[in-house]
Amino acid sequence: MAERPMVKAKVQDGVVVLNVTYDDEEMLRPTAGEELRAAMLEKYDDLAKQRPDCVVVLDTDQVGSPLVGALFELYKRIISRRGELRVAGYPPDYMELLNALGVTRLRGFHLSSGGEAGALAELNPSRP
Repeated sequence: MAERPMVKAKVQDGVVVLNVTYDDEEMLRPTAGEELRAAMLEKYDDLAKQRPDCVVVLDTDQVGSPLVGALFELYKRIISRRGELRVAGYPPDYMELLNALGVTRLRGFHLSSGGEAGALAELNPSRP
């Protein structure tokens, strides 16, 4: 049986960090997008106490509409609190999908290189 989408959460330097891992086949299930969205929003809401910014670190080689939809719902929550969303580990082969949807042009939505550390450094530029 395929593994359910897994979202691990922590706070690093006051920023919520969500690590998202899933089996590619699992994302084909009809309820996968809703489960991922619910998990991401719940963990973000539980931890976003100090500041509204969030880093999502993806550990996957493929993305599709369930993940993009979950990221967009998380983005809307974050932006409503005047925060920024940084996504690290987004597979380059799927950039066209984000560009076509206009997601990369949204205020407060950023793709980060350098993994979790790079994304956190972008949100905390004064930290060494």
